[in-house]
Formats: sequence, structure tokens, C-alpha cells
Amino acid sequence: MTIKTARKLAKRTLKTPKFEPGRWKNAKKAGCYPYAINIQKNEFFLVGELIGKKCTSKASDEILIKTLIEELDVIGYFAKEISIEGEIKENEQKIYLQREMHWVLSFF
Repeated sequence: MTIKTARKLAKRTLKTPKFEPGRWKNAKKAGCYPYAINIQKNEFFLVGELIGKKCTSKASDEILIKTLIEELDVIGYFAKEISIEGEIKENEQKIYLQREMHWVLSFF
């Protein structure tokens, strides 16, 4: 998927995703990342792939978080790092990442 396509999809759906399994039935290849950012596409992609900076399991936590924030910004979201206990607003999402360290991002 290209950045242009991701932006177009994000523009249409830039909102907190709701649990709508029927809506996603034709996107069986999609993982949790496209679901979290509400980009309904029947393909699996990794953080950074939309902006040409794909993060594999070898990417450090710092690079992964930096790339995720950059990618979310490119497609129209605003993301910031918060604490695990951090409160989020009703229109925000929280991404919890557990790897070497625990990272939590809030985005809207």
C-alpha cells in the first residue's frame, strides 16, 4: 500500500474504530495494526511500511516507536507517548507495545 492510498483510506475513516467484525470480513489478511488505525485493507503490513521504513522484529524499541509516531502523523493522526496508566480522551486510542520495554502511545 502506498502513502497516498493510506492517506485516502485514513481520511475516510479517521475516527476511533468500532468493533465491527462484519465490516472486516473481507480483510482476513489484515493484522491488528491496520485495525487499530482503522485502515481497512486486505493485506498485512508492518509499522513503517507505509512510509518506506518497515520495522521488523530486529528494529529497536526506540526506532519502532519513532517510526510509528511518524507514520501515524503522515496518515493524519497525532500520536504521543504516555504512561501505562495514562488517561485517554473518549476520541483517542491507546496502543500498548510490550517488547524489551513497555511502551504506550495515545493517538487520535
